[in-house]
Amino acid sequence: MDRIARLWDGVPTLGLMLSTVKVEIKGDVPPVSLPNLEKGLKEGSVVDLPFWLAEILRDEGFAELRDLDLSTELFKALSRERLQGEFQLSTLDPLFLTRLRRELKRGGPLAVRYKDLVTIRAGKVTRLAGLMPGSEGPKEKMGLEERMLFSFISEAVGRWKEVMRV
Repeated sequence: MDRIARLWDGVPTLGLMLSTVKVEIKGDVPPVSLPNLEKGLKEGSVVDLPFWLAEILRDEGFAELRDLDLSTELFKALSRERLQGEFQLSTLDPLFLTRLRRELKRGGPLAVRYKDLVTIRAGKVTRLAGLMPGSEGPKEKMGLEERMLFSFISEAVGRWKEVMRV
C-alpha cells in the first residue's frame, strides 16, 4: 500500500508540475536564465508558465494563477457527478483532482466538497473495476489517481475470479 501511496503522490504531481497554467504577473520579475524569463516579466502581463514555476512566483508574491478557479470547477464537477447514474462517470480533466488536492494543502473552504466528490467517484470507480476486471474501463473520464485505483482494483478482482474459477 505504501508503494501505491507514493505513486498517487508522485505521478499525478509530476504531471501537474509539468503542465502549463495562465499567470497574471503582479510585480516585475527580474530576468532569470529559464525559458520565458530571460527578459523578465512585467507587471500586468498574462503569460503561460509551467505550473512549478507559476507556483514559486505566486508564493513569492509576483504572480496570481488565473486558471485555478477551483471552487467553481469543483461545484460543477460535483453537480455533474450527482446527476450521472451509479455506473457512469462524468469526464474530469486528468489533473483536476491533483490540482485540487495541492490547493487544499494551502488551506481553504473546499475540503468538504472535495471529499464528497472523491467519495462519489471512488464508489463508481470501484464498482466499474469490479464489473470489468482486466479491461481499460472508462479511463478517458478519470483523473490520474482514479486510473490507478481502477487498475489496482481491476487486477485484484481479476485474480480473485481466477481463484474462484469464475
